[in-house]
Amino acid sequence: MKQQTFWKYIWIVLIISFALAILIHFEKFASFFDIPNGFQRGGYKAHSISETISDVLVSSAVAFITFIINYFIIKPFDSSKKIDYKKITSSIVITIISITILSDFLFNISKNGIPFGNFQNPMFLYFFRDLLISAVVLVSVYFLKVINDRQTIKIENEKLKTENLLSQFEMLKKQVSPHFFFNSLTSLKELISQEPHKAEEYINHLSLVMRYTLQNNESKTQSLKDELFVAESYLFLAKIRFENNLRINKNIDPRFELHLMPALALQTLIENAIKHNEISKRHPLTINIETTQKQSLKVRNNLQERITHEQSTGTGLINLSRQYKFLSGKDIVISKLNNEFSIELPLLKPD
Repeated sequence: MKQQTFWKYIWIVLIISFALAILIHFEKFASFFDIPNGFQRGGYKAHSISETISDVLVSSAVAFITFIINYFIIKPFDSSKKIDYKKITSSIVITIISITILSDFLFNISKNGIPFGNFQNPMFLYFFRDLLISAVVLVSVYFLKVINDRQTIKIENEKLKTENLLSQFEMLKKQVSPHFFFNSLTSLKELISQEPHKAEEYINHLSLVMRYTLQNNESKTQSLKDELFVAESYLFLAKIRFENNLRINKNIDPRFELHLMPALALQTLIENAIKHNEISKRHPLTINIETTQKQSLKVRNNLQERITHEQSTGTGLINLSRQYKFLSGKDIVISKLNNEFSIELPLLKPD
């Protein structure tokens, strides 16, 4: 990873160095074209192509070498290294000294063939040239450092957000399972005392549902087909208790059987309908489970709310809503219309 960021830095500073060198020696490029006489009288003179290319390459090399020096001082792609006054001061001083020495050294070699000397140009031109290179190098390195630090902070925040959501998701799953076990054991207790001959079959279906719950405790989603399968056992348990007073209608499009939803979501909705509505010969409860053209699963029932509700934590639908927001950013749709209560769950594509 460090090697990749280093080569990324190399390519960035190469481009900046070359662009800066062209800017510094733009006057020499301009001399290749026809210039008005008045402009020439201002002190401009024609330069050879080889001389111009040489000066551009030397200025690029000076800027590039200084960029490399600052890479090891500032460490722009290492977010663990913070910029302090000591680093800023050392960076400025070393940059100015390095550019001054490198410029004098390389330009004299390119023009006179000797390491150091004076080659008949005003010194203030060197000063402004070196000052411009220093400023561009320092600003560019600091800018890269700031951008990288901001991106790192953003990525770390996203990681923390994801980890927090995962933690919440695991807590939500753990809230569902104990609630289901409590209600199932309560129903089994009533069945053993009232109809002991059905208790064995009830236990078989209960064990299937419990095994499914435990086996999928680490899974965030299950296919609609699997959810329907375990719901059949859950409905068997409920029908033993309510007999023909609980009616189930299903209309499932086979195209959506492999689509995904939160584990035990369907069971949660069925349990919610049974828990909060009166179920008797006088007021039978009908639950309709159907897929829609909007790629969703709708569970609806006739609304006949109990006067006295069963003990409930009241978190079932809230938890389900949070799971959907975590998994897909979508939400469940709850509606009460024409004496009917319905909940619509988005079905997530298998991929």
